[in-house]
Amino acid sequence: ESDARQADLYLHCQGCPDWLPQSNPACTSASAPCVCAAWELGCVGEVHMVVGCPAGIPNYRKGFDVYDASTGIKEDISKVVIKDGEVMPGWTDEDQPSKASGRAVVPGGVKTALFYLMISDEPTGLSKSQAIDEPDVFTDETDVLTVTVGGTSAQGGTVTADEMLTLELDFHCRKDGLANVHVEISFRNQYYPADYAFTYQCG
Repeated sequence: ESDARQADLYLHCQGCPDWLPQSNPACTSASAPCVCAAWELGCVGEVHMVVGCPAGIPNYRKGFDVYDASTGIKEDISKVVIKDGEVMPGWTDEDQPSKASGRAVVPGGVKTALFYLMISDEPTGLSKSQAIDEPDVFTDETDVLTVTVGGTSAQGGTVTADEMLTLELDFHCRKDGLANVHVEISFRNQYYPADYAFTYQCG
């Protein structure tokens, strides 16, 4: 984000009763009526609070990559799914499953997809080891497809520059149709999750 954000909060209340003094030292004649010392039934005519938020700084996990090893997608779709923690074209999330040009589509003949989770050995200034949580894998079209998760990353773990982890997805069609499959890999709340999606074609 190029511009800092601002949050404005207004509270509109009943005001203080005559018998309770307004004892907040921050009160001035310009700001009165101000906050009562204690009163559960009312407060100030209006309170305006402004919270300034710094401009957003991307926090992707540099050096973390995901490679598609066996989905059977078209050759014009990148086999690199995640690069430096960011999703690559063709693997972005979509509201509806589709076979649109440029979209990663796994054909129904592929019953298991294999992805490699890796840490680059190139200099990034970060550790060559990264703990990950259990991958979150799901589909919106549960009437079309069920996905089960396996591989060495299925319960979470640690990926290093010397040892990659695998993510295996087994597909079980319930009927013919298209289904979006979503994958999210999080890093113990250290970085933005690395997430990607693709279409699976049943039938």
